[in-house]
Parts: sequence; structure tokens; C-alpha cells
Amino acid sequence: MKNAFKNGSLFIGVFAVLTAACFGQSTVQRVPDCAVRTYIFTTTGVTADVDNTATNCNTWKMDYTAVGFSAISMQFEAAPAATIAGSGAVTPGTYVAWGGTITNGVNPVIISPGAGSTRFTDTSSSSTQGYFAAFVRVNLSSITGTGTVKVSIYGWRGAADPNTTGGGSGTGCPNPCPVIGPDAVGAAPTHPPVQLGSFDGADVRRVVSDVQGRLLDGAYPLSAAVTVSSSGLTQIIAASAGKITTISHFDIGFASALNWSLQYGTGANCGTGTTAITGTYQNVSGYAIDKPFLVPASQAVCLDLGSSVAGGGFVIYNQQ
Repeated sequence: MKNAFKNGSLFIGVFAVLTAACFGQSTVQRVPDCAVRTYIFTTTGVTADVDNTATNCNTWKMDYTAVGFSAISMQFEAAPAATIAGSGAVTPGTYVAWGGTITNGVNPVIISPGAGSTRFTDTSSSSTQGYFAAFVRVNLSSITGTGTVKVSIYGWRGAADPNTTGGGSGTGCPNPCPVIGPDAVGAAPTHPPVQLGSFDGADVRRVVSDVQGRLLDGAYPLSAAVTVSSSGLTQIIAASAGKITTISHFDIGFASALNWSLQYGTGANCGTGTTAITGTYQNVSGYAIDKPFLVPASQAVCLDLGSSVAGGGFVIYNQQ
């Protein structure tokens, strides 16, 4: 993490709220009953189905951040249960925009780049609630320009305020008393941090991570689809002047087995100063790796195919 701290002296500190007692006028945020799920969009599409038939959450919150796009249209959707297989697995019916109450925000969200939250609550009968929320998902239906949208959804059972529990004199909290930060996942901090921090010799700074919680050296993760078809070198990650590329995930599948390798270099399709990142994979039709590897500064990354075979995949990386 040599580039993250200017003075070369680093120590990691954990900022924590030490809760010795929960009484009086204390306020404690409830842990979501339906766990946080976070998704990254770079194009239109829908998230995975969230099966709510067992958890029965009827209050949901959607936090979102959009960067780069000049406009987006995104909505929180729900579907009734449609079929039950012999194994007991349930599948969703037709998704529609959330049919319950929107207690804050709007649906669909139509925004310029920025961040926000929308809360959805169904206070109707449980049978009606089952229609609205047997399954939920997020649908990013429209984008203008290029960019990234990060969205997190999570929920609670019951119609109570999902933000807080506790309160009046003598009101306690569960044992053990949970210690939770005041800001939702995916939202910009608005209070003193309850999070991992670092010291650069002059200032305390937040440590940046990707959506899986892996520490980054001050750079946010980027992603790109990989599409190749011709023999020889094809660029999959463009060079960034003076920046090292760290690849944290790469996967590829080909229509048929062939010999191929990863290379880096400059110029068109790594044609100048071409250098091997990997050896040649012999007669391979598919590959995936989730261990990070580094590419020198100011270098593009390319796939070198031994023959003309169609292939596709995905790469996650950062540059700094």
C-alpha cells in the first residue's frame, strides 16, 4: 500500500463505539433481518432474485450511488410466488414496481449522478404483503452516458421503524448490545466513523475497500467485459499513464480449446514492449482466477490467442 500514505509511516487503527450500557435515551440501529446485498451496474439490467418467502421482510431500504452517467432510471421491484417445485424451491412470478408504501424517496429513481436512499414499507395484511414481497430485486432500466451504479438493498420484519430500537427511560437493548455505524452500506458517512482508519503521519484517513471488503490503495475497483475472437493480441485493459494496474479477478471461456496467454505492453494492442504476464496455457477452453496480480505502470493488458476462437469473460481491476 505504498502509494496510499505519503509519509511512509503507517499504523492501522480501529475506531469503535464501546457501549458499556444501553439505557436512558439511547438509540441503537437494528441489524437488518434480510441481509445487505450489494450490486454494481455498468449497464442496464436486473439484480438476482431475493427470495423473501422464508424471511418475510416487509420493510426494505435501497441505497444507491451513481457516478458518471448523466441520468439513470432504476426501480425496486417485487413479484408474487409463481411455482413451487417438488423440492420445495419457489420461483418468482411477474415483477412489477413496488406496490406497497414508499415512506421516503421515489420509485423509480430518476437521478443525475449522486447518492440517495429510498425506503419501502408494506403495512397491509400479511397475505397482501406476500404478493408485494415474495421476491424483490432492483431493475436499472435506463442509463444515459457511461458510468457505474452501486446499489444495496436490505430489509426488516414488521412495520416498526427500521432505523432504530430502544428509547425511553430504562429501555434496554439486546444482550449483547449491537454496535452499528450510523450510516447504511453504500451511503456516504454523515457521522464520526465506526470503521477502519489509518494515519499518514499528518491526518487520519478512511481505508478504502472494494465491494467485497478487500483493501484498496486509494483506488476504486473498475470492471470490464472481455470479448475476443482473433488470433494474436487483443487489448482488454487500457493503459493509464503512470498508474500500476492491479487485477483482482479474471475469467474467460472459449468456444473451443486453444493456446493463449496474458501479455502487457504499450501501443495498439500491446504491440510495443510486449511482455508475458503468464506463460502460454496449452489447449485450454476456460480459466478463472481471484488472486491479485500486478501490471507495471503505464502498461495495457492484452490476451494473446494462438488461433482465432471466440471467447468472453470479465475482469475486475484498479489503477493507481
